[in-house]
Amino acid sequence: MASDDKPITHKWVRRRTPEPKPVDDEVPVLEVRAPAGRAPEADDLADRITAALVGWPILHMRLTGSLQATARFGRNPGRWARQHVLKAVDDALCTCPGLRCTRAECRAGRLLGRHGKEGGPDGEAWSPMALRPADMPNGSMDKGDVRVEVVLAGAEATSLGGDFAAALRGDVGGPVRWTAVQALVWGDGELRWRKVQEEGPPPLLALDEVTTPRLGRQRLTLGFLTATPIARQGEVGTPKPDLALFVDRMSRTLGAWMGRTAHKGPRLPVDDMLRAAGEATIAADHTRVIQVPGMLLGAAGQQGSMDDRVPAMTGSITWKGQFGGLAPLLRAAHYVGMGPGRQHGLGQIGVR
Repeated sequence: MASDDKPITHKWVRRRTPEPKPVDDEVPVLEVRAPAGRAPEADDLADRITAALVGWPILHMRLTGSLQATARFGRNPGRWARQHVLKAVDDALCTCPGLRCTRAECRAGRLLGRHGKEGGPDGEAWSPMALRPADMPNGSMDKGDVRVEVVLAGAEATSLGGDFAAALRGDVGGPVRWTAVQALVWGDGELRWRKVQEEGPPPLLALDEVTTPRLGRQRLTLGFLTATPIARQGEVGTPKPDLALFVDRMSRTLGAWMGRTAHKGPRLPVDDMLRAAGEATIAADHTRVIQVPGMLLGAAGQQGSMDDRVPAMTGSITWKGQFGGLAPLLRAAHYVGMGPGRQHGLGQIGVR
């Protein structure tokens, strides 16, 4: 049979190149533009930031615990730490009926903010407590010591430092027994850890006086030591690695804490801080975006399940520029963290 007489068994179709996606489907970029104008002199800006921090106390504590049973920390050990710190404080200090701590006069609420008393991810977006769990182990442990840092902000929460230490040193049961509560204070020109006494005034740290960590004048590295959400409530997108964005988030974090703790000092010079940050140029970007449970942010009215995810950053970014004017802000953020979810161990950062 001739080839022309063969029956047709296949239909050939030319492959077509897929149509490009519309621009509207692209992931938006999160950025903050510096206001127009020239940045102020570095010394002047540093003095104004320092003036805004004067008289605003924090109590920076290190808790050491001995494991009494197997502890499973998971991927975010801050959740584990908050659960057991919260249980110790609630058992000793909470006088609220029911499953939530809500009374304004309750000492547990003054230390932790309004929260559920079952240890789950239940709490307000703002809390007078922030956890710094970067030095905690991941996975699980059968025995040994664990350490976690806790920061309390404002006169009301820090005044209860002795009650906080007494609650942790009590017999609270569970997988950990807290054996030591120390606070970071100035001594002989350097920062030192000292025991927090149950009686007397707590050893406070004044953020306007800290000179550590030491920062380079022309090179700055910001490390995200725990997952750090950058987007504000309702925002979506990928963070742009511009210093102005992160300075904006630092100022919002500090401003929210100052407002909720009745700090009466001058406001942070946000516009001039953004102008100074806008002059920095990126030298290296080693960040990665990961997803964290949205309920850990504790946003007001947050509903949903632990399956809801929010993008957060890990890794580090390095910029080149002049950073002397921003040094007081960067050092303060180094201690108190950045962004929502700090009561669950998110947002711990380091600067150098």
